[in-house]
Amino acid sequence: MSDKIKTIEELGEDVCEYCPLEDNQKGVHCYGGEPVMCVGCCPQAYEAYLDDMMDTEEERHKDKVREIKKYMEDGDVDK
Repeated sequence: MSDKIKTIEELGEDVCEYCPLEDNQKGVHCYGGEPVMCVGCCPQAYEAYLDDMMDTEEERHKDKVREIKKYMEDGDVDK
């Protein structure tokens, strides 16, 4: 079963996992005054998330094709 691709809003802070920034630069930081937000790479992070989801879906498809080919090669079905 494939995972549903989420919107950037549905991902929320989880989109930070795909952020191109160094870990210590991601998210919101407070240095004693007002909070400081990261530089706003969210669109890039979301694009990386989508790429990852597409790669994952492609791998699932390849695995299923391999499974079907093996099944057919084993002679369990008419070719």
